[in-house]
Amino acid sequence: MRFKKLSFVFTLFLTILLFGSLDILFSQISDPSSPHFSHGKGIKKRHAPTSLEDREALRKRIELIKMWKLTEELNLSEEKGAKLFPVINKFEEKRNELKRSRIKLTKDLRKIVKGDKPSKKEIEEIINRLEKNQESLSELRKNSFKEIKNILSTEDQAKYILFLESFAKEMKNIIWHARNKKRQEGARENSR
Repeated sequence: MRFKKLSFVFTLFLTILLFGSLDILFSQISDPSSPHFSHGKGIKKRHAPTSLEDREALRKRIELIKMWKLTEELNLSEEKGAKLFPVINKFEEKRNELKRSRIKLTKDLRKIVKGDKPSKKEIEEIINRLEKNQESLSELRKNSFKEIKNILSTEDQAKYILFLESFAKEMKNIIWHARNKKRQEGARENSR
């Protein structure tokens, strides 16, 4: 019973915290002067509705919540947390760099392919860089988990893996609900 109550309180807290942050993310959608204004068509898929700073602030908030929840889930001591979190943070930073690089490469590839005469050489070069990016990401995950294995017990490793899965699902669900809420609000304003 205590776990269900804590889970409910956490979900409520997380929802309030993220909806506040997601309001920042989607605020430009309802502003007609914004280049991201949807004109009743929902969120534009190819344009991020926020500045890089807003997204970075939201990412940091989510990471803090993740660390707090992970500490609670694994019942981490201060000593174990002091060992674990720097490892997680180091790998998260590298993972984010790889993600940003992949996004840029994908954007470049899209631009080349949509051009009048796409260069086979340029396309192959970007595809090779995307493959290397994916390999680096895979290697990073493997190395990350090797280091985490040295810190956590086998049972805590299992809890960590399960936590990552459930946290990712919870984040996707919260973001999906926030986007739908904004779309519904936009539809109501457009029908007036």
